[in-house]
Amino acid sequence: MAIIQEHTITLSKNFGNQHIELIPMTDSHLPILYEWNQRSDVIYWSDTDDVLEHTPSSVDGIYGSISEKAFMFIITLDKKLIGDCWLQDMNLDELTDKHPGKSVKRIDVGISESSFWNKGIGSFINSMLLEFAFMQYNVDLVYAITNDFNLRAQKCLIKSGFEFDETLEHDETSKGKAEFCYLINKETYMRRYKNGDFI
Repeated sequence: MAIIQEHTITLSKNFGNQHIELIPMTDSHLPILYEWNQRSDVIYWSDTDDVLEHTPSSVDGIYGSISEKAFMFIITLDKKLIGDCWLQDMNLDELTDKHPGKSVKRIDVGISESSFWNKGIGSFINSMLLEFAFMQYNVDLVYAITNDFNLRAQKCLIKSGFEFDETLEHDETSKGKAEFCYLINKETYMRRYKNGDFI
């Protein structure tokens, strides 16, 4: 029985003179997901808790459960696997309850190969996922959530067109004590898309 529930969507776009593809995540990608989730530099930025690494069984549980309500992708740059991302149903009741009757999703993007950090790839992938959500999938609102200490991710989200929505506090760890929620709605996206504000 498959751990990751698969889909058939591939998103593809040129990034300068390079090519980015978001390919469907499958169980064949679990070995690289295990590797990424055991790297301290990756875990530090992606996890709220004081976690040093995720075991293969915990990775199976995390990705398996998310894939039940998400389009999950492996990020490739010129065919090299560099990270993962997804568009999922919003999984926090306090955020869906704010928007009754609306289709509310969230995106998560992680560049796991550090040699590709700080090159604008994250914001580019955000734009690809937003275009998929609003132009192909008829979503009303998209959230992105990041840790309070992750200033780089916050700047990336603002660059991608998101606006700050609210703070969700949690038990304090050595890294921080809250998550910041950013939001963009379809009306704002379509207006900015027509103005050429998105890549």
